[in-house]
Amino acid sequence: MQKVSNIIQMSAGDNHIVMLDADGTVWSTGHNYYGQLGTNNKTNYSIPQQMRTGTTTVLNNIKKVSAGSLHTLALAENGTVYSLGYNYYGQLGTRNTTNYMLPVTMVDSKGNTVTGVKDIEANGYTSILSIKPTTTGTEGNLSQTAGIYVTGYNNNYGQLFNQDTKTLTSLTKKYKKTKNIITMASTQNISSQTAAIVDDSGLVYTVGYNGYGAMGNKTTTSTTEPANISEASLEVNTRKIVLNLETNNLKQTNRSKNRLRI
Repeated sequence: MQKVSNIIQMSAGDNHIVMLDADGTVWSTGHNYYGQLGTNNKTNYSIPQQMRTGTTTVLNNIKKVSAGSLHTLALAENGTVYSLGYNYYGQLGTRNTTNYMLPVTMVDSKGNTVTGVKDIEANGYTSILSIKPTTTGTEGNLSQTAGIYVTGYNNNYGQLFNQDTKTLTSLTKKYKKTKNIITMASTQNISSQTAAIVDDSGLVYTVGYNGYGAMGNKTTTSTTEPANISEASLEVNTRKIVLNLETNNLKQTNRSKNRLRI
């Protein structure tokens, strides 16, 4: 029987488990009808199998894995993301709804491979990726690009943070495009999903199904408009103060490097 060791991170879908080896390779076991194990077949496995990229080659240089219900994501060291498995709702981010039994790179609406990814979150039939912040411009006129890319199922609740209910088949940059998103989460219920993100100011934004209050915004009303459910935060750096109160942002120039919370 194949034994696995040196596993440093893992993730579980509906009925499959994906494991990251310390050497950057990936092992998987369980349900494989849609190819989510990356073995280039639909055979279910009761012992771990190494995820492949071809007949004789294995996937490597991976630093994180994440499993949706029936699909799998793998974040590479170079900031690209591989996806495989069930793709009926476009959750693999390949501009189509074809299932894949081997890893493929996730792309944007123009077919370009998305790079600079720092974190991944697969759940249900959705995928969310956060991007490493990049700064352009000159002192006093700098702009930051960050935020999240999303793809997949969006039913009637808008859990993809795209402020509508459109299902997506390619990675699309949405919501808080200048914010450094440090962690993401989404509920497992496929038909009524809620999603959440946290930025580097510690502010939490939630969206989607809210029938049980999962959005944490003092209501049970579902909404496609993301809600800020954090306390007010005063973020100060060398260029500006940003005051976050509910959904309002007030900005003024300041040279201090301190940070205050109110």
